[in-house]
Amino acid sequence: MDKKTLLAFVVIILLLVGCSSKGNKVHVCISSGAERYHYDEDCSGFNHCTHERREVTLSEAKAMGYTVCRME
Repeated sequence: MDKKTLLAFVVIILLLVGCSSKGNKVHVCISSGAERYHYDEDCSGFNHCTHERREVTLSEAKAMGYTVCRME
């Protein structure tokens, strides 16, 4: 493999890793009444949160008992 091909391959791998890790993050409202996690920080459901807002991994949100927002 020549250097240009190798460099292109490395860049593609880094982009894919970056995209998949971002997709693993969700937003939750830390409140006793909050039940949903949100992929989009600008979701209208998430905008109703008046308590602490936190970015967590999808697995953390599920472990905390949150389910996906139905508005997304």
